[in-house]
Amino acid sequence: MARISRPVALRAERRGEYYVLNGTKTWISNADIADFAVVLARTGAAAGPLGLSVFVVDARSEGVRLSETISTMAPRSFGSLTFEDCVVPASRLVGKLGQGFQIAVEVLERYRMTVGAAAIGFARRARSAALKWARSRQLLTGTVWDMQLTKSKLADSEVALTAAALLVGQAAWEIDLQFRDFGKHSSIAKLFATEQAQQIVDDAVQIVGAARVVKDAVPERLYRQIRSLRIYEGTSEVQRLIIANHLRA
Repeated sequence: MARISRPVALRAERRGEYYVLNGTKTWISNADIADFAVVLARTGAAAGPLGLSVFVVDARSEGVRLSETISTMAPRSFGSLTFEDCVVPASRLVGKLGQGFQIAVEVLERYRMTVGAAAIGFARRARSAALKWARSRQLLTGTVWDMQLTKSKLADSEVALTAAALLVGQAAWEIDLQFRDFGKHSSIAKLFATEQAQQIVDDAVQIVGAARVVKDAVPERLYRQIRSLRIYEGTSEVQRLIIANHLRA
């Protein structure tokens, strides 16, 4: 689903039992491989979020095409879709007309927790690689593992990973039980997990040194992968604003 912080450039016009879509959507996940696309379109004259609705569009429909593939610093499937008189059955409307913004926000709130979970996986992989290398890398006086600064970095990584896993678990539990206020803890989980994962991966690169910053080495790949997690589904700055807006005295 495209970001909704900029004007929506896709319009859907009702024509009997169908909607006709015209415009473009960009930063669509899996745009070049998905069978269906979930898109946000303007269906009313109301300004801002009040005139937005969500549709499920068959990617093979006449009038929809992949107009751009977006290359990123780490492998991701992103692209832009162009709609030219694309006919979509009215039954493909998700929820009610004009509820698009509300649906999009709820989807983001749910997915933020999963981004935190992904960040933990990347960070654990980086920590394990750094630990294995540190214990095997011989120095004149022992191994890299024997250095106090190495142990300090890896200990901090373990503390952060444990805390992040607990926060993600709490958010997932609240979502499963349909807590009304789950969005706050989903944002907390994403913010903490992704920020800490960035630090853990950076520390792993620092520990293994120059030999592991070459292209396609595990720490180098993880370094590129983790950076985007602090941006999509809402940047770290946005998560801080959301969390602050949930605070009560």
